[in-house]
Amino acid sequence: MVSRIPAPFKRLSQSEEDALYDHVGKASMQHLRDRTAGILTETSDGGIDCGTAVAVEIEGQIFLLTAAHNFKGAETNSTHFTFFSANRSSNEPLKVIGSNYNAPGSDGSNDVAWVEVEVESAKHSALVGTDMSSIDPSKLKPEVMVFLMGFPAAFTKTSRDDKGALNIIAPMMMYFTHVISDDGARLLWAMPALVTVQNKVSSKCPSRQG
Repeated sequence: MVSRIPAPFKRLSQSEEDALYDHVGKASMQHLRDRTAGILTETSDGGIDCGTAVAVEIEGQIFLLTAAHNFKGAETNSTHFTFFSANRSSNEPLKVIGSNYNAPGSDGSNDVAWVEVEVESAKHSALVGTDMSSIDPSKLKPEVMVFLMGFPAAFTKTSRDDKGALNIIAPMMMYFTHVISDDGARLLWAMPALVTVQNKVSSKCPSRQG
């Protein structure tokens, strides 16, 4: 999601700038959540990781686009992936009907993978795909603010309840950032200007976390 920074942006006082971030953040939050999915990774040796995907719609079909490095180990049967809407938890996984866990190149190129989700499953989980035909990359200019949402793996925590059931908590975070240059071949991004921690969204316990 993009939002054009007002012309006098750099002249705002700190309180005005904070108010701007708060207003835009609240207005953008649900829009981003509806189009975001989490990827829970569990390995046979007990390892836990979490990644993020964005939902897009292509000719009525729903796809999750993400980084291929999220699927490290997919070539073996020792790694299990669970996909879930940011409006739900991993207790209510999305139904996957197709995928391409593309391996990234040695130079970091082609670090892109996709997963196709059953349309009814997406609707049940309140997952909405952004129409690819509505996306205009030319709008990503240095004066444009960009809002991103995801599940940073570094903040994922695990615990067990009194019955020994594993509980996995992955905070959903919202980033405010912007493009700093475009050399014609790639976009360089500034570091996030603000991060907002949201509610717990991934739980393996019988009861959902809210």
